[in-house]
Amino acid sequence: LKLRLLKPGLRDAIGAGAPLFSLMLQSCAIRSNARIISAVYAGAFFVYLYVDYLANTDWSQFGIHELPQGQPRQLASYLWLGNFGAGFEHLKHFSLSGAMLPYSNLYTYGLAPGMMLQLYLEWYRILHLRMLVREQMPCIQARYVSRWLDCYLKCLFVGLPAFLALGHFNIDRTLPHYLLAGTGLFCVTSALCIYVALPLDLPRLAHWNGQEKLLKTWAFQVKRIEIPACKALIVLTILCMMSAAWKTNYLGDDLRSLAFGVLETVVIIGYQVVMALFAIDEQMIRVLSYPRSSDILPKAQVAETLTAS
Repeated sequence: LKLRLLKPGLRDAIGAGAPLFSLMLQSCAIRSNARIISAVYAGAFFVYLYVDYLANTDWSQFGIHELPQGQPRQLASYLWLGNFGAGFEHLKHFSLSGAMLPYSNLYTYGLAPGMMLQLYLEWYRILHLRMLVREQMPCIQARYVSRWLDCYLKCLFVGLPAFLALGHFNIDRTLPHYLLAGTGLFCVTSALCIYVALPLDLPRLAHWNGQEKLLKTWAFQVKRIEIPACKALIVLTILCMMSAAWKTNYLGDDLRSLAFGVLETVVIIGYQVVMALFAIDEQMIRVLSYPRSSDILPKAQVAETLTAS
């Protein structure tokens, strides 16, 4: 029934993308719960990894460690000399990458299903948001927003798998590990920046098919919850990068390493919080599933004509 109520173009797009999976996730409640459960599961997994690492740390040795004679304190010096192995070795301490090292396989195979689900749900959400934008906003502005929504999805579809690949390319494989980590961080942060900067005309979007009452609630929550959460996560990411610079400027200091590790873990958990908050858009998706009066009225008139004859 839900599929019948969708507009033909949208129904065909959903069916062409993932027919079986989309049928399983047609209910808004199912999609919302699946999104929240996958985010809570991933967040709890990262908390467990880091708490377990801290619990098994020898805190009696916490402090500033002496480096082998002749080794500099700055990471840049190692990179300049081409001594990547020794430089990156100092970055393991108190990092989330170091914490996940004993659980590399569990990280990869335990998080893969949830990540695939989140990517599908984001594709489905953006599909409906793009349709609403194209119907309600002026043509030129709608094309502009649609193009950036595509960029948002591309960044997400590169960034999240890059993070997932860190389980296989763990911190012992330093060069691919940090390349993937940098790619994931850049792409996911770019996706958040794109989403925050989108010129969405929420009041105009809320006037779809006479559903202002429901869509105004959705627009308010997007403005007051979704967008601020994305902005807060961007700020946390900037703080994390500042902490990384502070750490790499004086290697061997456990306090700096711990500060970076905690912020790194908070940012990764923040991604899951934002993914869960996007369940707000299920209100919009549910409203768009309602049939337009112009779509169903002619069919009713035809039925009445046939019955009368």
